[in-house]
Amino acid sequence: MKKVIFTIAIAAFGFTANAQTGKGNWLLGGQAGFQSSKESGDDKSSSFFNIAPDAGYFVIDDLAVGAMVSFQSATGGYSSFSAAPFVRYYFLPLGDNAKLFGQGSFGFGSTKSSSNAESISNTQWQIAAGPAFFLNPHVALETVLYYGQNKFKGATGSDNSFGVNVGFQIHLGGASSKKK
Repeated sequence: MKKVIFTIAIAAFGFTANAQTGKGNWLLGGQAGFQSSKESGDDKSSSFFNIAPDAGYFVIDDLAVGAMVSFQSATGGYSSFSAAPFVRYYFLPLGDNAKLFGQGSFGFGSTKSSSNAESISNTQWQIAAGPAFFLNPHVALETVLYYGQNKFKGATGSDNSFGVNVGFQIHLGGASSKKK
């Protein structure tokens, strides 16, 4: 009996991750996480909590382009908002239900301190990589390591950051999602 239940479970979830990342499909989802940041030339570091919803479209198999917005809250009463286009490539299958991906983005934002009413604009870039675990044909859980840099208007240095995010993506089927 246990073998029958196991076989049914494998059949129900035994799909490949290829259809989810096929040309014509959409991504909707986001990430939340923690980052540690250090300004160049400064010994101080800050801790941030961030949330970043995103949406993208697969222009070819395994390559999605899209946009994300990011909201951050930091120690010391800082908050920030940014928007950035991104490119994401799924490049290494990790079995039938997982793929490794890399992502790069460049965007613009603003940061505001609770002690100062004026916000400071910035440009930023980020590179990220991690596995996407496909739980079913439409949902993937992700763990992402990233490194990025913010350059603030009028500042001589930059703010370098390293962090970990956990998120999910909903893969909405286009023409090629019916392949398998």
